[in-house]
Formats: sequence, C-alpha cells, structure tokens
Amino acid sequence: MAREGATGAKVLSKWVREDYDKSELDLAQLSVSGNSELPEALAQWPTSRKKVKQLVRQSVGGSQREQLWLTVSGGQQFSKSSGSLYAETLQDLFGDSVREDLTCPRPFQPPLGCQWWQLGSAGQAAACRVLVAFERNHPDVSYCPDLQPFTAALLHILDDEASCFSVLSGLLQAGNSSGNAAAPRVYLEQSQTAVTATRQSFGLVASKKAKTSYRWLKSGLARAEGADAGPTATDEEMLEAMEDWVNWIYRWLPIMTVIRIMDCFLIEGRKVLYRVGLSLMKLTYRNLEAQGRRASVRASLNEIKTYCKTLPFSVLLQCAFKIRNLSSRLIRQCQQASSTMTGGSGAGTTLRRVDSPTEQTDVAAVAGGVRSAIITDKKQWDMVWQWLPTRYQIMKPRRVFTSDDDGYSLSTLYERCGTEEPLLLLVRTTARDVFGAFLTVSLHERLRGTKAFSYFGSGETFLFSLLPHADCHRWTGLSGDVEAGKSVDYFIAGDTKCLVVGGGDGYGIWLDASLDNGTSSKCSTFNNRSLVSAEDGNFHVAVIEIFTLDSE
Repeated sequence: MAREGATGAKVLSKWVREDYDKSELDLAQLSVSGNSELPEALAQWPTSRKKVKQLVRQSVGGSQREQLWLTVSGGQQFSKSSGSLYAETLQDLFGDSVREDLTCPRPFQPPLGCQWWQLGSAGQAAACRVLVAFERNHPDVSYCPDLQPFTAALLHILDDEASCFSVLSGLLQAGNSSGNAAAPRVYLEQSQTAVTATRQSFGLVASKKAKTSYRWLKSGLARAEGADAGPTATDEEMLEAMEDWVNWIYRWLPIMTVIRIMDCFLIEGRKVLYRVGLSLMKLTYRNLEAQGRRASVRASLNEIKTYCKTLPFSVLLQCAFKIRNLSSRLIRQCQQASSTMTGGSGAGTTLRRVDSPTEQTDVAAVAGGVRSAIITDKKQWDMVWQWLPTRYQIMKPRRVFTSDDDGYSLSTLYERCGTEEPLLLLVRTTARDVFGAFLTVSLHERLRGTKAFSYFGSGETFLFSLLPHADCHRWTGLSGDVEAGKSVDYFIAGDTKCLVVGGGDGYGIWLDASLDNGTSSKCSTFNNRSLVSAEDGNFHVAVIEIFTLDSE
C-alpha cells in the first residue's frame, strides 16, 4: 500500500520499511499538486523539452511524477517494444520462484556500501531483482556504482519493478542514442574510466564555478596537511580530497531532496548533479563564514555532511540553478584535464568495486607497451613470461578482455575472447591474491564437445600463482607425477554457468557465470596446491584480464 500525503498524492512507495519514522518526512515536499501545465507538456514530449524543463524546476506533483519518469526516460517506449522482457529474464534466471535473497550485482555496488533509502527488506529484494535483470540484459555496463542508490530511490517513484527496469533501460538507450534530440546527456556511466572522470573532474569545475568556496577548501587542506603543504593545496590534492562528491548527494541528502534532484536530472542530465555539488560547497561555506568559523578540509567536508541533513531542497535547488554558464562542454573539458593530471585514460588512481572501500587499482606498464591492472611488477611479468613455452616468449601480448571495461560476465568474456589463442588468464582477488593460467587453445573449443560440459586443451596448459606465493604448476602427464587410475587430461572446460581450468578431485581454477565468486583447490591434472590464501580455497574476484599473444 503506497503511503499518502495530506493531499492524497503518493509520497513514498509501498516498499518503505514499516518502522520508518514518518515524522522525518516533510510530506508537503512531495505531495504538492504540481503544475497543471505539466501533463499537457508531457503529452507533447520531446518537442516540449524546454517547457517541461521549466515546469519540473518549479514543482512536480506526486501524481505526476510516475508519468514524468515513464515518458521522459523512454521507459514507456522501451516497455512497449520489449514486451515482458523483465518477467522473462527473471523466469530464465530463477524459474517460477520470487527470489528474496539476491544481493546487488558487483558492477553496481557503491564502494562505501549500498544505500537503500529506507526501503524495507521486500523493497531491497525488489531493487536487487531489477539490478540483476538489468545486468543480464545490459552486460556492456561494466561499472556503474551510482545505479544501486538510483534504483532504490526510483522504487519510491515507481512501485512496479518492471516499470523501474524499463526506465533504467530507457535511460541507457537515450544516453547511447547519437544525435537523438530527446537525449539530453549521458545518464548512466558505463565503465570505470567514465566513473573516474566524473569523480575527479568536480574539483576543476569547482575551481571555475565556485571559486570562493574552492579557495576556502584549498586553504583548509593546506592547514590540515601541515607546513610542508604550502599556503594552499595543489589542484591534484584537491582532486583527491573532493572525488567523493557524488556521495554528498546519494548518501547525505534526505530522500525527498534526492527525488527532486532526480526529477531535474531526468530532464537536464548529469550537469544537475554538478550544480547540486557546487551548491553544497557554496551554502556550507556561507554558513561557516556567517558563524565566523574556519576548518580543515576534512572538517569542512563533515560540515557539508551535517548541513545536508537540514538543508531545505528549495534553497538547494535555487542556489543550484543560479550558477551561470555551467555547460556540458566545460564539464567534458574538466574531465579530460583531470584524467591527464592523474595519468590519463584511467591509468592513474581509479575507483574500483571491491569488498574494501579503500582498495584501488594500480596500473603498470608490461611488455610491448600493454598495460595490466593485475601484474604491476615487471619482475612478476618476467617470471610469467619465462614460464611460457619457448615459441610463445617471442610474441607480443594483446589484451582481449578486462573486467574493468568489459564487465563481470562470463558470456561477455567468451564473446571477447572469441577464437583467439593462446590465452593468458590473470585473476586478482579482493584478498589481493594474484594467479592465473596459460591456455594453448581458444575458449571457443568448449562448443565442440559432445557433452554440454566437456574438457579440452593440451598438455602445455599450466596454472601459476604470483601472490601470496610464486609457483608454476604444469601438467602431471609430462612427468608421470600422477596417481594410478587418475585421469590427468582435464585441462579446460566451460559452459554458461562456469569456467574451469584443471580438474580431477577438485578444480585448479573455477569461476562462476558472474565472474564474482570462484574457488581454487588441488586437482589431479596439475597436482597443484590452492592458488589462493583462503583455507577453504574460495575467493571473490576483484579484476580479471585475458591476453592473447600475437606474432611480431
């Protein structure tokens, strides 16, 4: 049952947890009747974009919001064209059962943990079902940590899971539509590189569009760092200090304010988020200056967090839309500049989706100018190269798959690898174990077997580990190191559910379909010890890469 405001308009969805203190809700914020001109303007969308933008900035009634999102996002059109895709996806994945035990898919997990916006257990399960179905149908979205809080907030607007799925899919299609007048900006970032560019560009945008409060934060950072930091902090230091700015919105602001921001975001794109972030800086600075207070940058950021809890959304949006000449072109320029300052094209400090929010990906150059997010030490790379059969050591590596850009999907891994051979598989776990395997034949060979799950490969296949210990495990058939009666030709196997390297009384490497979980244990094919540090051999994947080798 949807919760109702004083005027009868829906305030928050049926998914809100029962013990939520409704006194915390400012019912007037979302139960307003809205603008009487909005329904007519929506009926003329997208030619009425300018009019809708003006009306949405003013107000959106609770009864109008659902139609606003279904229309402008392209969700309504997507639903008509895709039919019962959402239900069919869940049926394909889980059969007739309604799964209540799902977790947020790893590509969409925020580094600081999930934000549920007061959704109860049923609401959280619904959000996870939507995200799982979205991941299944859009494997090209390899990293989008904002999608989880965005989906949770969206369920307060759309009670129906299928509608929520359609809106997300519509937003993705709109952002990817080149030259589509109805697509204002990119809505959903789809890779780690794009997320990093957005996070790190905010400091440069602030230096141009919130100069006073930016200088205030810079001087605070210098004081916090001590005398050696100089009179003010560098722009590089400010980038690092401020790259968490999106969480100011998704973690610190009340749900009602976030929904109003999302309304404007729907019409105007991600530029709205920059406006809100800049406004939070400006308003907090004014508040502290009015009190005659000074603070270090960390204390100042905490002040922003505190101020967010009591800041009326009308004041915030009024300040946001007074910022002049904040263009999408300027934002793109700042994204490019911040990428250069931190190493270029995602090769510097980047955000990673890992179990620990403090872990980051280090990138180092390897042979032939190729870069790896896993092997960051040249000595380790040289070690792996020496383990290769001699005829392959003169070849040049070329990366064909990386979970950072291609996503965490076994089907995508198969697609990217195609018929390439040989292959070098590299894995780094969230516990920082590093290991892999050398495969002499293509993964396409898995389709040639007479059974759904058949082993293939050759005796040149081997397993190896680099951390926590360095070791190479070759085929036991080469040395006769095999117990009587034990098969030793279980090299490689794969289907839609898993990928295996090494079998017989265990799996040398086993990876699931989501490239999320895996296990490593002793197997008769390689007579190896577990490649990971966990006693039970289980691990969670942080990064997976696959290289092929090309002749010079």
